[in-house]
Amino acid sequence: MNKTKIINFLGAAIIVLTAFQGFIPGMPLHNPETIKILSAITMFLVTTLTVWKTAINKLVDNTAIIPVLAMAIIATFGGINDLIGYFHIPENVGQWLRFGITAITAILDLVSKKYFPSVQAQIEKQSKQ
Repeated sequence: MNKTKIINFLGAAIIVLTAFQGFIPGMPLHNPETIKILSAITMFLVTTLTVWKTAINKLVDNTAIIPVLAMAIIATFGGINDLIGYFHIPENVGQWLRFGITAITAILDLVSKKYFPSVQAQIEKQSKQ
């Protein structure tokens, strides 16, 4: 499989998982812990796929990983807080926070080519002009 197909697949997976994250609260799941776990897994999948896609994409500079890693760190601290319960966050608010982190990560993926172009991408853009 060539890199372009992998990058396109990862981009599609990021969008699908982000959309799925938005539908989790409306799912007929009655256990709040199940919703929390499903939401957290989706959030971490989107973050991981975004880092991976950014790392293998030659048209995106490696500095694009920094904001995604920042979101991953925030997500990790949120996950640790969910486990130990240091700060009490209501389930509703926690779900929206997880969705917000997922959505921001997906948006970073979408805009990374524009705001973090690699040297190769800049050269290709200049040669087309």
